[in-house]
Amino acid sequence: MKKYIVLLFLITLTSCKIKFLEPDVISDMPNSYYLTKDYIDLSNTALTTQVMDEYLANGNGYMLCFCGNLTDAIIRTIKNYINNCGKDIYLDLKNCTGLSTIPESIFSGVNNLVGIKLPHDTTTIGKYSFQNCTKLTNVRLPLSLNSIGDYSFKNTRSLKEIEIPDSSIAMYQETFKNSGLVQFIMSDSFERIGIEALGSCQSLKTLVVNASFALFRMNALSYSSNLETIIYYGDKVNTVRFESGIFNGIPANKITLYLPNVVKGQADFSTWGGYSWKDIKYKGEFDINSLLQ
Repeated sequence: MKKYIVLLFLITLTSCKIKFLEPDVISDMPNSYYLTKDYIDLSNTALTTQVMDEYLANGNGYMLCFCGNLTDAIIRTIKNYINNCGKDIYLDLKNCTGLSTIPESIFSGVNNLVGIKLPHDTTTIGKYSFQNCTKLTNVRLPLSLNSIGDYSFKNTRSLKEIEIPDSSIAMYQETFKNSGLVQFIMSDSFERIGIEALGSCQSLKTLVVNASFALFRMNALSYSSNLETIIYYGDKVNTVRFESGIFNGIPANKITLYLPNVVKGQADFSTWGGYSWKDIKYKGEFDINSLLQ
């Protein structure tokens, strides 16, 4: 009888104690990605509050890292946990699959989400997905992404920078309105900025426009009143279309236009976009690397 009791006790210990090693660690090195370590495997783990509590306790206390099949129900379980755990959390989903669209409003208003890596096969970020995430500072978008929905990063005032993958060709209405972006650099394939998509970004100082960009929708940059640098890699005046109100709320003679691929006298950009430029700098008149630093 005693042998059976001891065996039962050992089984209980083994099945209830989940041992996780340290999860991803943020590197202080500039431009560094994170060091990959262990993850909660969603393919063979019933996700519960206890599992996530133990993972954080055995890791660094703030990074939740997952791999395996990610469903709508699971991401809502994760969202609810982050919303209620009382800790600032960085969420790593890059090794997950199965969720091609980030659900609308899924993390909206989750103030203690400080960073996220999206699944590597995500193609669409739904509307309002990260709206009002006031502590969100770091977002890693997957190379598969092609659509960033309306209002998806609105009011993310701690978000200072974001890298848009080459697969993305457009962002839509108020996508980054009132965010903390300091600079916005378009990928080579990016074609359109939606209505007020970069509006009221009071920290925005630099906008880099690729050579194939086609359209600024209405009020796309309105009231981003500290914008001081636009770099345009194109060389033709009429390639980009500007709808009304692009520069509303930005003082005249505030922004300098830099044209790294236009020789002075080659084309007249003096009224480009209908704005009164502080200055226009042409090829050979500036160091592009210094500007982007």
